[in-house]
Amino acid sequence: MHLHFKPSWHIHKPGNLGLLEMSHSLRTFGVNLIALFIPIYLLQLGYSLDQVFFHVALKYLSAVVFIIPAIWVYSKVNINWAITLSIPINLLFLYLLFQNPSSINDLILLSIVTGIATQIYWLGFYLEFNHDTVDSKIGKEVSVMRMF
Repeated sequence: MHLHFKPSWHIHKPGNLGLLEMSHSLRTFGVNLIALFIPIYLLQLGYSLDQVFFHVALKYLSAVVFIIPAIWVYSKVNINWAITLSIPINLLFLYLLFQNPSSINDLILLSIVTGIATQIYWLGFYLEFNHDTVDSKIGKEVSVMRMF
């Protein structure tokens, strides 16, 4: 008996966004719940409000800067593995956050790590969403995604 294993690029069939919607909803809930309290935590550590705004701005700037490296990651591994790679990077961010960052260099490192994790997740999410949407149902699928 011959068994052939053909690696699948996607876990689910095109047009079926149920798994992607569910994982996106859970991830968004968890990340946003934590992100809500990060500025408060940084303020309690003694950072000024300007430094907290600097952290947020640098997070988004580093996400923009790491577009090209994220594309390189996606060219080397499949989308699902690359999206999964954002989880350990987010855990590294949380670990570094709770090591009581005391200098501006620690804050810069935190911003860069969370920017990398954000870019790796969102680029993969949009690639997966684009691949799995059916053109005739794209409005419904986007609205369901935004609802959750």
